[in-house]
Amino acid sequence: MVGADSVLKDGSLIHKTGTGNIAITAKKYGIPFCSSCETAKFSTQDFLGEHPVFPADVFDVTPAQFVSNYVTQDGEVEPVGVEKRLVDMMKEIYS
Repeated sequence: MVGADSVLKDGSLIHKTGTGNIAITAKKYGIPFCSSCETAKFSTQDFLGEHPVFPADVFDVTPAQFVSNYVTQDGEVEPVGVEKRLVDMMKEIYS
């Protein structure tokens, strides 16, 4: 389990350099790879079409296919459910 600096709408994880290698290795050996973070880390910037930029020497992007789930204050969210959670968050804010 790792943290998250940001989670993109497609379920990809942005975290410190090397995280992607850990996720790939975990998948290779059938070990679940999870991230623990609050839903505030789910990127509304990415959801609105503005891809966040992070320094490549500090962060890497782990594709959603290597992430088993996100453990949040609201429970587990699978990578395919991140965009729906972002929609729900926006509804909560603007309702």
